[in-house]
Amino acid sequence: EEPVVRIAWWSKTGQPVSLSIVDENGSAWKELTGASATGLHVIEYDLTADAKLADAAQARAREKALAASKSKDAVSPPPAPASIDSEEDVSEPPKADDEKAAAGPKKPLDPELYRLLDDPLRAGRKRYLAPGRYTVEIRSGSDTQKTALRVVPESESRSGGDDREEDE
Repeated sequence: EEPVVRIAWWSKTGQPVSLSIVDENGSAWKELTGASATGLHVIEYDLTADAKLADAAQARAREKALAASKSKDAVSPPPAPASIDSEEDVSEPPKADDEKAAAGPKKPLDPELYRLLDDPLRAGRKRYLAPGRYTVEIRSGSDTQKTALRVVPESESRSGGDDREEDE
């Protein structure tokens, strides 16, 4: 069974509408457009993602995670010096920064490796939103409405299949 979510919005003006599904990093995964009449509208969205937008969003998320891990490594405090009363083995002096680098800090994977590991049949498959939190932005004329969308892994969604309110 295909996943489906119903997105409802109210149009005051009846102007054309555009919907964007945006992740926590501000990257769009899907863009929908259509005509709109004044009143209440509901669209059934199958959680598919535009392949180009999804690739760009995933690349941006990787870059953000890499930057966060680099800043975390740079900000981490140096180890506290051992006190004389300590029962720790202090026979070895602390490692110098270049020795730590030689020990192997986390490095980003080579883009060529991503290319080699990529699924060759990916282009022919439907792409879906990854589990996470999204914002549905609904624009009609100068009016913008936003609503939250949470995509959970299939194993979590089998517990009832109902529309659950999210606890914040």
